[in-house]
Amino acid sequence: MSLLLRNDASTHWRKSSDHLDALLRYKKQEIGRANYIYVKVDRNRKQTFQITLNGFKAIKNMEINEGEVLDIRVVLKNQVYSEFDLILRRDLLIADKPVIEMVCHSDLQVYNQDVIEIFLGWDNGSKSNWKGLNSKLKEAWLVACLYWSGLPKLISKRKDFTIDGDLVNSKTDFYCLLGEIFFGHRGYFGQNLDGLTDCLNMIRMDKSDPPTIIFKNFKRLEKTLNKTSKNYANELVNIFENRGFLIMKEIK
Repeated sequence: MSLLLRNDASTHWRKSSDHLDALLRYKKQEIGRANYIYVKVDRNRKQTFQITLNGFKAIKNMEINEGEVLDIRVVLKNQVYSEFDLILRRDLLIADKPVIEMVCHSDLQVYNQDVIEIFLGWDNGSKSNWKGLNSKLKEAWLVACLYWSGLPKLISKRKDFTIDGDLVNSKTDFYCLLGEIFFGHRGYFGQNLDGLTDCLNMIRMDKSDPPTIIFKNFKRLEKTLNKTSKNYANELVNIFENRGFLIMKEIK
């Protein structure tokens, strides 16, 4: 039986992105690509997924049998976000279709549909903000920022950057805010101390005229960050100081 091809009224069937490519490959050769991917877990069968590809363009028409192995490479703004193998649970007909579905078995690990949805929203003009998201979506927001904006290369010429501890309720909040303060909406400045260090290693900065980071309500920020690990806040400050930033702490 060939794979089901359909045009459904459900929301995800009509989505597409100019900056997202889902490449479908067979025996390491690309056989087609789509501009949107939706991965749904089959909760009744372990490691079984239903994968939907929108706007699918086939390189050539062909049929692939149940049990064959394919792989999908998900690319966001020309950067590989995720790549995984899958084993077909149904025959798959490869052809140009508005929507293509496949049911497959996969050991899918590095993939988060929330990242795709956030990225897609931005691509279609969404003005959403991380502050109203739950913790799971904030983590996805940070990953989406990385692929949308890339690693930072230059600090803006403004002299002072103020980080208000009253706006931070978790470590994830802090990195969402940090990227935004330094690089604007969807800016990225790491997701942890190692990631922050990696970003700083990429940045060109005039150390003869260093910027100042003002930590407003530092005691509140310190208490929040130190829930991650003891002295987390001080380690953070030390990283910035070692890179030449001037630090001011406003404590109340």
